[in-house]
Amino acid sequence: MYGRDSNQHYWLGLDKIKNDILWLVYSIQRSNKRVYVYMERIDLNAKEEGVFDQYIEKGENKALFDDYFSVISKIAGSAQLSVSHIQKIKKLLQENPNKKFALVVHRYGPGENQSLLDQSQQEAQGLLDQLAVTGGFIKNLYAHGAGAMLPRENMGDRIELVVLK
Repeated sequence: MYGRDSNQHYWLGLDKIKNDILWLVYSIQRSNKRVYVYMERIDLNAKEEGVFDQYIEKGENKALFDDYFSVISKIAGSAQLSVSHIQKIKKLLQENPNKKFALVVHRYGPGENQSLLDQSQQEAQGLLDQLAVTGGFIKNLYAHGAGAMLPRENMGDRIELVVLK
């Protein structure tokens, strides 16, 4: 370690596509104003695969509670939850029985706003039904179709999980 702590930064990340690659990045700005960056790729062996999963889930939930929403997936066709998304949502609901959430479907495209609202509401209800069929305790989970009413920059058709206040 060199220099003041405020001039040093660390970042540790796990490749979401290949869960067996860990990235370590360290940067420092020296007193001569030069910036140095050290980056290392760490390939995890088969025994270490999945060892960070519990921390990733907590990180994702932290972002959900900090931002009050999380994009579950972008939609390219019909709105469906993957098996892993169903498991994560069921676990989230079980761990937070006193919090209320909404599954929100956003649809953009040609057509009237009302038809997009109706379509997205039907799809959101379908997602809720999909969770219920798998044994999800959906008492504190609501379906909402937003149509094209709540755009986010660089986001198209998508499913969001929203923390309700």
